[in-house]
Amino acid sequence: MKVFKCLNEFKYHSRHSYITLALFKDLQVFLIRLPHLFDHIYLLLKKILVPHPNFCDNVITLIDSIPSNIAVRLLRRFNDEILSFPLEKLADFLGLVKRITFETSIPPTKLIKAILRFIRCSTVCRDGNWEIGNQLLLISRTILIKHQTNSVFKPLCDLLSFLALNFSDIDIRDRAHFYYQLLTHIPGEKIRIILRSHKDGQSAHDSVTIDSAPPVLAIEQQNDHSHKNFLTLVRLNPEFNYNSLVNLDEENNSQPSSQMSAPLNQFNLESYFNNIETNTFPIELQFYLKYKDSPVTTSVSEPIARTFPSKLYALVLQFSNSSVCAPIKDVHIPFLSQGHQEEIKEEFPYVYKISIKIDFIIPLPTSFDITAHYNNEEGIGEEGKIDTLVLRLNDILSPVVIPKDVSMPKETYLRTLFSSLWNKIDLDITNDLSNGKRRLGARSVKFIEVYSSHVLSRLSTSLRPYLISPRDLYEHPFCGEQEEKSESNIKSTDLADIESTPPIPVIVFMAPKYHLLMQFFVNEKATLVKIVSDYWRIMSYIDNYLENIFRI
Repeated sequence: MKVFKCLNEFKYHSRHSYITLALFKDLQVFLIRLPHLFDHIYLLLKKILVPHPNFCDNVITLIDSIPSNIAVRLLRRFNDEILSFPLEKLADFLGLVKRITFETSIPPTKLIKAILRFIRCSTVCRDGNWEIGNQLLLISRTILIKHQTNSVFKPLCDLLSFLALNFSDIDIRDRAHFYYQLLTHIPGEKIRIILRSHKDGQSAHDSVTIDSAPPVLAIEQQNDHSHKNFLTLVRLNPEFNYNSLVNLDEENNSQPSSQMSAPLNQFNLESYFNNIETNTFPIELQFYLKYKDSPVTTSVSEPIARTFPSKLYALVLQFSNSSVCAPIKDVHIPFLSQGHQEEIKEEFPYVYKISIKIDFIIPLPTSFDITAHYNNEEGIGEEGKIDTLVLRLNDILSPVVIPKDVSMPKETYLRTLFSSLWNKIDLDITNDLSNGKRRLGARSVKFIEVYSSHVLSRLSTSLRPYLISPRDLYEHPFCGEQEEKSESNIKSTDLADIESTPPIPVIVFMAPKYHLLMQFFVNEKATLVKIVSDYWRIMSYIDNYLENIFRI
């Protein structure tokens, strides 16, 4: 088991990172091929899960990927472990509780009583947290389908009646009341038919056994019509984030604030760094959420795709975690409709505009899996996936944020800031190299063999929010009508000649506190780009970023 020590770093990564997936893949192999190590692997999983409940889904996926006899042994151990937890920790493991209740061989009575104690002693019902309430109802629904009602009648009645009377969210109250009425008025056999197979004609016994159950999210996939790929997020502006778009509308000269406490007439680099250290600068992305034109539905239990709901109520989008940013807040949409082709318009309820704010810890491209939870037309809770949200380098870049107490004109301030930052980063890199220290900054050079007219055009569009001033383009020797007058100017691609042209400075802020600075030396037939950054890891993305911008 000592071999897993080399993978301890996974705790600092998201549950979707390569190192995390490698760890759980290795554990799967060990459980299948080396069953005598079962106790050691369980202790390792316990050591992972108890302090890091965000890996709960990884553990569930692992359990679903191993033989059923080993999976049930693990679930029994986790069942005992969860019952020993303090009540306040139970909310972190509701996903695992749901997976445990799926097993008919593990009595759920003690878990139901523990859940009831948890909601009575906590503020969950008063707060009306829809996500927790929905998980509790999914657990209740699983128990109604997978277990004999006479064995769980009393504790499950207590749980559902408490939710129906006390939960703040009306959707959770209504659904809890519905399950309570089923449990108290209808025999268990008919409950299973209503909840599981009233649409697809399955018998009451078709999916009760363990072997017939799909591994992950088995209840929803088999019975709730888990739908995928019928919703899509469409970016309002794929080229820039909202922070950059706002900057495009601002005037070149910033106006002094009327609430300045201590105006700064002289540039102060320390004041600038104090501003970015004491504030947060989330990146905002805007999307339209709507139905896809040709939705694709999938079902694990049937080869033929089912129809998808045409109306969604209380829709919640949940985003997976990433190691480069703070968790993204859930997005709540009250209602979304597919509508008929002749009536669809780019407005509510067929389209819903949403904003997603992302607080970066380190400025690197990343991606997020998106899960959609919603109620269908019949009030049944379902979930599905939306296409992965991929953030590229251009989504991370933002204009520099000027402190509010600066009285300089915007252009003057940015030119001074650019020069000061360039000198500071360049000096820090030189000192780190000479002292043998680990470098945080980096510098690079990019050579672009493209005519000046194309370079200037792309600078004025794809890098416009990060220019210090558009005048740097309009007054350039190779811009517009002045290009003919420059016939006698430099036409070679010699580096010394190219560097003699006036540079066009570009200054970019990368939250939370880093910068990317570029100088474009534009000549008629080629352009030299000098680049420095105080975050070296970003340099591996710069080549592709610039090539995509200046590609002809």
